[in-house]
Amino acid sequence: MKIEMDARVAEQYDNVQVGVLIIKQVINEYKGNEEQLDQLLAEQEQKILDDYQGIQIQEKEEIKVWRNVYRQFGAKASKFHCSIENLIRRIISDNNEHHIRRINPVVDIYNAISLKYRLPVGGDNLDAVSEYIKLTIADGTESFYVLHGSEAELVKENEVIYRDSQEVLCRRWNWRECEKTKISEDTKNICLFVEQVGLLQEEEVMDVLKDMASLISKYCGGVFELTVLNKNRLSMVVEEFQ
Repeated sequence: MKIEMDARVAEQYDNVQVGVLIIKQVINEYKGNEEQLDQLLAEQEQKILDDYQGIQIQEKEEIKVWRNVYRQFGAKASKFHCSIENLIRRIISDNNEHHIRRINPVVDIYNAISLKYRLPVGGDNLDAVSEYIKLTIADGTESFYVLHGSEAELVKENEVIYRDSQEVLCRRWNWRECEKTKISEDTKNICLFVEQVGLLQEEEVMDVLKDMASLISKYCGGVFELTVLNKNRLSMVVEEFQ
């Protein structure tokens, strides 16, 4: 299977670095580690509350950069929030003990990593992907089934999207993921993406991947492959997995 970034994305957006973490043979189940994973997320949630106290979210550089990206491909930044802005908004506007819903170990861990580094993180069940995953620019004819939705919608022309050979896997770069490749407790083979534009270099994104891989290995096991896609490395091939 090929994981690829369209050269147009690398050309149109400043210093795009997309970290790719392939995880094979993972055990994505809560098995007596719920409290530890809960604490992992809770610590990052508290840091967000402390750091954003008294500050308008749009003033933060990690939010500004993605709002600018969204404007570039024609999305209204005040209406459509990138995944890290969405996570942070849940935390600072929610009075519940658990600000981010706990879903399963891998998703809990990548949410914690996303909050720790203030970067969008998302992913797909590789066993549900059709042929390839490509970060590309939409022509407006692609179909998308939003997570927990049942009806297809067409994406907007010039949106940055993830897609496989059949449909869109994620709209507006990292705004909404699809139903088909959602990561569940039954998922065994996973591709996670760490995304940055403008702020970090390849080595720094690789460090984020290593941190995430270490945590997933600790709680879920698995076999790992780490790569950063950018203008100098637009694709990678994932070997066969079971």
